[in-house]
Amino acid sequence: LQKKKKMTLSLGKEIMMDDPLVKLYPPISKLNLESGEVKFYTLLYTFLLFSIIFAISYFISSFFYTFKKILRTKEKIFWSLAFVRATFGFTCLPIGLYYLSVNDALKKDVVNSTTVLSTMAIYYSVGFFIFECTALYASNIIFRFFDSFLFAHHTLSL
Repeated sequence: LQKKKKMTLSLGKEIMMDDPLVKLYPPISKLNLESGEVKFYTLLYTFLLFSIIFAISYFISSFFYTFKKILRTKEKIFWSLAFVRATFGFTCLPIGLYYLSVNDALKKDVVNSTTVLSTMAIYYSVGFFIFECTALYASNIIFRFFDSFLFAHHTLSL
């Protein structure tokens, strides 16, 4: 049991040095990514990031695009949420492609191995889903509309 633990720790150090996020921002390797405080603030900042992207897309697109001026508020919100979803997808795409094609770290131990970038990608995704669920619940309350399948889909995503 101790030998396996030591191998995992040494593998983790080896993986951490090759991690692109650590190369880009070395102080992140000093963070304890498993601490509740780091998780909370990462999720909070991710939620705020997507909220800001939503607000910017809502106001800028309403100002610049004439087709959005004729839409109802509910439809404008739908299009702004679609922009946020696209932003999330396009930001996750390079990370996924990197781990599929370049990095072999997660292939060594698919179940137990993690890297700084993969852990932050999970936190980023959870923050997005918290934003998505909050937006869905708020729109259900504001527009007095309830889609049970969409509600179940978003709630199970968390």
